[in-house]
Amino acid sequence: MASLTYRINSNDEIIYVSSAWDKFAEENQGKENQSSLVLKQKLWDFISDPETAQIYLMLVEKVRKNKKTVKVPFRCDTSEFRRFLYMEIKEMDNGIIEFNSILEKIEKREKVLLLEKNVERSNEFIKICSWCKKVYIENEDCWYEVEDAVKKMNLFGKKRLPMLTHTMCDKCFKELSE
Repeated sequence: MASLTYRINSNDEIIYVSSAWDKFAEENQGKENQSSLVLKQKLWDFISDPETAQIYLMLVEKVRKNKKTVKVPFRCDTSEFRRFLYMEIKEMDNGIIEFNSILEKIEKREKVLLLEKNVERSNEFIKICSWCKKVYIENEDCWYEVEDAVKKMNLFGKKRLPMLTHTMCDKCFKELSE
């Protein structure tokens, strides 16, 4: 995976995406020419959960205020791979902010159906951290790697898997808020 780059203007509208953007979108079951669907749109329109949106907003404000590059780790997993990345966020001229996501390593895993996009789902929801990809188990008040969470929640025994709702675990929120 080549590094993925996108830029927002001072109004937080996406004004540029790198050529690797569409390839990455297609590999992850996105639409063809995904870049044409995001250009001229607000970045915040593509961040579904409030915690992640808040962190992005804080990071953008930090970069604009301090004029320094911020580097944050994150994961972008699939059902068959753990992908470890980091994002560099820096200010360019005229209030433009550039986000550059760089792949550090990939780990193969046994296929995890919970992370498949085209699986029949129940009306239940479980939380997954947008940054580290750990799953929250409510009755234990704890976050686990997805494979461990699937076992602990006995999801193999369910007729339909729950839907995933993205949020942020306390550890990632604290690390990214500093």
